[in-house]
Amino acid sequence: MKKGLQRGWRRCKRGLTAMLLAGLLIGCGESDQQPIRPVTPTVFSVPWQRAQVPIGAEHPIMRVSGVLRLPQGTVNDLALSGSGAWLATASADGLLVVWNLANGEALFVQTEVDARHVFFGPDDETLITVSRSGEVQLWRVSLAPPRALEETGRFSGYRTVTAGPVVQSPDRSLLAFGTETGAVTLWRVPQAEQVAHFQAHREAVGFLAFSPDGRYLLSIGIERGVRLWAVPAGEPVLTLVDADQFEVEEVATRAAFSPDGRTIALATDRSVQVWSLPEGKQVLTIPLARHAASSQLAFSPDGRLLVGCGAQPVVGVWQADTGRQVASLALPGQACRNAVFAPDGTLLLTLPIPGRELYLWNLAQLLESGAGSTPVLQRADRRAMGLPDGAQFFDLAWPGEGRYVFVLDEQGPIYALTAQVP
Repeated sequence: MKKGLQRGWRRCKRGLTAMLLAGLLIGCGESDQQPIRPVTPTVFSVPWQRAQVPIGAEHPIMRVSGVLRLPQGTVNDLALSGSGAWLATASADGLLVVWNLANGEALFVQTEVDARHVFFGPDDETLITVSRSGEVQLWRVSLAPPRALEETGRFSGYRTVTAGPVVQSPDRSLLAFGTETGAVTLWRVPQAEQVAHFQAHREAVGFLAFSPDGRYLLSIGIERGVRLWAVPAGEPVLTLVDADQFEVEEVATRAAFSPDGRTIALATDRSVQVWSLPEGKQVLTIPLARHAASSQLAFSPDGRLLVGCGAQPVVGVWQADTGRQVASLALPGQACRNAVFAPDGTLLLTLPIPGRELYLWNLAQLLESGAGSTPVLQRADRRAMGLPDGAQFFDLAWPGEGRYVFVLDEQGPIYALTAQVP
């Protein structure tokens, strides 16, 4: 009897392992009289459909039109090529893939690549990966035989081994690296040329962002300082918050430039501050619940709206010029991981935590309404988009002209959503 229980327990463990790998519930018996019956997992699949038009006011309904899937781990980062024809992804298990968005097939697959970030260079023939420790690898992407990713160079983005945020300039020619020592380094790619290195903060760099025209770089330090730097020289332009001169009451966590580059929205732990450029004058303060914009802060593409979300179960929408709240988008019982605008600004896609849901908000009524009205916005959820039950979404992206929305599954698949055209 004891041996039978031991055999049953070994089978139980095998069943639990299969359950974790396949995401399915598999029963396991306590004895030989209750054998384990393997279950074949059902893989969510949709015939690939190439995007025809951008998702927006004219075509606001989106649905899953394909799945990008290999035996890959959680996707760390993705990048759309300048032409919009290719998508590069880097996953936690070292898989670097370039996908053909015409048919959803993998054009290039490179294994054992330590990549936390991935970028296309100034041209679609250059791919750049950055590891967690700041090691940069440069790759040549070519369809000429033999079709393969060819490493053309590498360098270390940091002068020390300590890593931090990495961002790319709008023209894709520069990478900015922040470190735990407070320094910032600018590199030109694909030349692998260091163009600036400067001490931005006395403590670690927590956030970096280029201005839309690429002339400025904004940095936020862990010590709560916020500074603006000229690009590519790295010379100081403005100190918005000087943590070295006086004690700062609120911690700055992230920031966003307006599309015209004339203002900066700064999220702190209890407010959103709006600063004018180039004067560096604070023109607005929007009070918030604690950490209500700690995950995302973004202007709409036309600059009219400002959106913030974070640790609270709500997404705030404000008029960017007055700070007046024009909408409060409820996320029932959930915090917010990300919120992104459609390129035409008429739609907003929000991803709550823990990632079981996804909401698409139609902002058309909000944009058309008067100052005193509070319209009820139309909202589509995961089911309306055709996303599978049981999936847990890790992140999302709405890049380029907005023809595709990419939703990342924690288990590796990437769901491609496109506009539904009659």
